[in-house]
Amino acid sequence: MKSTALPAVAAAALLTVSAAVGTAPNATAINTSTVAPNLPYVTKVISHGALCTGTLISPSWVLTAAHCVRNGNTVTGTVSFGNKATNTVGFTGAYQHSKWDVALIHLHEPQVGRPFALLSPAPAIEKTFGHTYGWGKGRFPLREGNAQVVGHYDGAHGKMFITYTERGKQEPGDSGGPFMQGPFLVGVLSSIGGATTKTIRANYVEIVHLWPWITATLARWSPLFCKYRTPSFTSFVERTARCTLNTPTPHSPQHLLSSSPEPPSSASPLRPMAHHSPSTPRNLAAPAPAG
Repeated sequence: MKSTALPAVAAAALLTVSAAVGTAPNATAINTSTVAPNLPYVTKVISHGALCTGTLISPSWVLTAAHCVRNGNTVTGTVSFGNKATNTVGFTGAYQHSKWDVALIHLHEPQVGRPFALLSPAPAIEKTFGHTYGWGKGRFPLREGNAQVVGHYDGAHGKMFITYTERGKQEPGDSGGPFMQGPFLVGVLSSIGGATTKTIRANYVEIVHLWPWITATLARWSPLFCKYRTPSFTSFVERTARCTLNTPTPHSPQHLLSSSPEPPSSASPLRPMAHHSPSTPRNLAAPAPAG
């Protein structure tokens, strides 16, 4: 497997990531009503009738799933912050990865002073735990859960890792939501697959492989940043991006809903889930609420 070169500061954060991985939560019954803390960087994304979840990764950019948004510099929608989604800003421009189920959204107004999630410089480690967040079908306030990393695979929509939930279950509207370990964003929710009465399998695009695409996209579509380079308004990712002031050319449009990631191969060491529903993995974009 070809390794991904990381900036020096990101590589130095590897020890921090190791210290941030979760320990096993109490083995309680599934609880879908756990209210998340007021996380400033988890967002509700609404665009062209779809409701999803996203993560603020810099003052001007939100990362979500590609199947949640259309593609190009004329795509519009709204992003809401706070665990009750009370602070809403618009966006114009959503840029999908050419192959993987991730997209970047460019906000109208930079969220100066609002904390954002840190991109993980390390892969998801099997048998570690993290927190999951999502809006579901527009429920308030934001909900959280816990999940364990159980395996990896290369799929049609990216380099993925798999989690089994320990508390909470992902549902429509959670697409694009984060898998967090400490302050680090480790994965973006793409789809879910087989379930039991107590757990559900979720497929996440792994962040560590997205560094080159993220930095290139931010550089390509942020000409004002590239011109002025105001450090206090930008994240580490933006400051290390290779800037270009060339006129941007939109990527080729892709379908609003993309097909589900491939399941692990039969050679995968992942143990199949017992008594799971024989459903094909499905994306979790939900219809935007009326009104």
